Amino acid sequence: MPVKWPVIILLFTVAFILSACGTSVANSNWPGMTAGENGVVYVAFGPGIVAVDLNEEKQLWVYRPQESNNSLQFYAAPSVDRGQLVFGDYGASGGFISASVTVSVYALEELLSQNPVLAWSQSQIAQDRIIAQPLQLEDRVIVGTADNFVVALANQDGRPIWNDPFEAGHSIWGHPIEDDGVIFVPSLDKNVYALDAETGEEIWQSNVGGSVSDKLVMNGDLIYAGSFDKQVHALDKATGASRWTALAQAAVWGAPAYADGVVYFVDLDGNAFAVGAETGELRWERPVAEYVVAATVVDDGVVYVAAAGDPDIAPAERQGTLIALSADTGEELWQKQMPSPLFTTPVIVEDSIVVAMQNETGPLTLEIIDLSDPDRSWTFVPQVEDES
Repeated sequence: MPVKWPVIILLFTVAFILSACGTSVANSNWPGMTAGENGVVYVAFGPGIVAVDLNEEKQLWVYRPQESNNSLQFYAAPSVDRGQLVFGDYGASGGFISASVTVSVYALEELLSQNPVLAWSQSQIAQDRIIAQPLQLEDRVIVGTADNFVVALANQDGRPIWNDPFEAGHSIWGHPIEDDGVIFVPSLDKNVYALDAETGEEIWQSNVGGSVSDKLVMNGDLIYAGSFDKQVHALDKATGASRWTALAQAAVWGAPAYADGVVYFVDLDGNAFAVGAETGELRWERPVAEYVVAATVVDDGVVYVAAAGDPDIAPAERQGTLIALSADTGEELWQKQMPSPLFTTPVIVEDSIVVAMQNETGPLTLEIIDLSDPDRSWTFVPQVEDES
């Protein structure tokens, strides 16, 4: 068995144990990053959420809940929409005497100021960490939890909207998506679910043969899901029926990407694939890296792959790589070595691509790379920890 599979089994075992016993731990993890407007990125990492203005090359603010204790951690990618930032935490321990865990979802406003305002927080929806990026709709926020639930909160005050949360068979780690009043949710229980956005009631479920650990991607009447069964599945949006599958060489942890009639994806072993979006027919494939858990990114005819490096090497000693491929042919255009493994999905911000990284011995670091000239890049180290 390759070295990387015991790592995954361990992660799933830990997730299962934590879900079963209703506890959460503050272990290190990779940052969650989201691109907003006006050249600002929001990064969840460790004890807080940090906003960085890339145009001005400065940190706008860092948010840490006033009531937080040393065990509270943030790693799930925030959701930004219409001036509101919504995110969940990994849970705060009740302390030595109490075994309880408090998990909260937060909404911030006035994001471009130096002091964002807490619009609301909600701590009554989960007993285990938030890993999935929330989904913001016009009047509600959809949140998936690691203790198997999907909940809908009013985006004005955070109160629960559905009569009861929807319960899956295992954790929700991937970002839900929505279309025409239907929410589509991936789960580690090997299913993709379609839920009524108004009520939370199940419309259909589709078993894809393996855990779906990252977000779903939609195009027309199809939904694409990367799965741990070494395949990407195209599902009929209306029924959940399988329309086609595309085979990889290893589990597909990171989400696929869609552009111009083609679906792109990379498996855990670093093999990249391009298939026709309507048929799943292979366009090209090539090995490009080692150990890829980040989602595939495609922009302006280029596919970007963030790799975490040789899994036989300890993360603190490992280098990551950002690779750019031609979307048409899969030919490598350039690659850039990074000082730390890349676990977080890169984001495109105007004319740059941004990667977030952190190893066991160093701080959270952003690398900003000029898309027109990859040799032009600069580094920013946000201040997340409290210096007081």
